[in-house]
Amino acid sequence: MLLNAENNSQPFTENDYGYVDLLNPRSCYPVSKRAAETLCVSYAAEYGADVVIVRPGHIYGPTASERDNRVSSAFAYNAARGENIIMKSDGLQLRSWCYCLDCAGAILKVLLRGENSHAYNIPGEIMNIREMSEMLAKFGGVKLIREGALESERKTFNPMNNSSVDGAEIESLGWKNIFDAETGFEHTVRILREIQTPLP
Repeated sequence: MLLNAENNSQPFTENDYGYVDLLNPRSCYPVSKRAAETLCVSYAAEYGADVVIVRPGHIYGPTASERDNRVSSAFAYNAARGENIIMKSDGLQLRSWCYCLDCAGAILKVLLRGENSHAYNIPGEIMNIREMSEMLAKFGGVKLIREGALESERKTFNPMNNSSVDGAEIESLGWKNIFDAETGFEHTVRILREIQTPLP
């Protein structure tokens, strides 16, 4: 489990590395990302390459695969199909939700303006999973239903209660998100619904 420096609900800055339990199978994800960043800056130091690093928050949008099992993607597809959303937790975990187009713009900004061997968070609107789910249910015209999770399902849960990120560094480059969560999630459900609706 990764925790920010204060172990609270404050967004992570680029310098908050926290603690990762190396014996937790879920840690393969954050450990591999850390290793990739170290390899990039090592290559930059040895060969003089221009390297910049982005750290996106939780990216969502209609570009997500239907096989994507992250809650924002799975629930968006539920809403677009008119299916009730089943939430298997209390939904209080904080996330930074960034629309896919804003993320693409942020990556381009960092590529063009970012400092060599520097990391930049890509932030979004901070809200908890329940608030995000309620928004998707509203735009899909469906109900949000809370159910208990099976033990096998709990093992796949992200253990982080807070994975929101601070955006001061990338905003100093002149980047700003265009889509607020209300607009982004409404676009997501509407576009997914249009894609699934056959033309007359």
